[in-house]
Amino acid sequence: MLVFVFLEINNERKPLYAEEFNKCLKSVSTGNGIIVASKEYKALALDKECVLQIPDSIMNDIDNGLVSPENRGLFLCINKNNAIIDWISEILSNKDVTGILLMGRYYDFISAAKKNNVSIYYSEIIDGKTEDITRGVLEKEEDYRNQINSLTNDLHDLREEIKDKNEQIAQFHNRIGSLQEELYNRKNQVKALEEQWEYAEKKVDKIEDEKFLYLKMYKSFLKELDETKVELLNLRKK
Repeated sequence: MLVFVFLEINNERKPLYAEEFNKCLKSVSTGNGIIVASKEYKALALDKECVLQIPDSIMNDIDNGLVSPENRGLFLCINKNNAIIDWISEILSNKDVTGILLMGRYYDFISAAKKNNVSIYYSEIIDGKTEDITRGVLEKEEDYRNQINSLTNDLHDLREEIKDKNEQIAQFHNRIGSLQEELYNRKNQVKALEEQWEYAEKKVDKIEDEKFLYLKMYKSFLKELDETKVELLNLRKK
């Protein structure tokens, strides 16, 4: 929803942008926004609830500093009025308000817009043009909405992609954990096999030692047997 501001007057204290105000009023009447206006513009649409009048106390305070009524807009460009900032901020704080359109670069309204994170638009009239003041802003607003929707969809897709990547990373970490556990088990198995091999080598060495001992004993036995045979033969000869 947009907020349109009208408060500019001529030296006869007549609305300076009456034609533009009426065009805007038709658009806003369909539910596209709110008009904030001084009493000079409010008088053009007394029965319209969409037109909020700026309090006379605020406008009188502004007009008291003017050399001539037509300088009201210029005065708002270079002076600060906390009462305006506070009053318009209450309107702009509405969560449905997305932007404010000004007929000039008015310090207080710009400050309130920035304070409430509301977009600021300037009428093409201040650039010397007299085109419909609402058409361009509404088109820009629609374009911004489309861009936001597109970015929102892109963000959703990106979040889904990140979610998938996180799931893949989690699976990868689980796989690494499984491999680390498997590697640990393999290391234990290798260690057990090494111990069995070492035991087998020691057993083989022991068997080899025993084999040589038995062989030595066998040779000794054969030698004693030969000696015994010789002694028996000698005895028989006698």
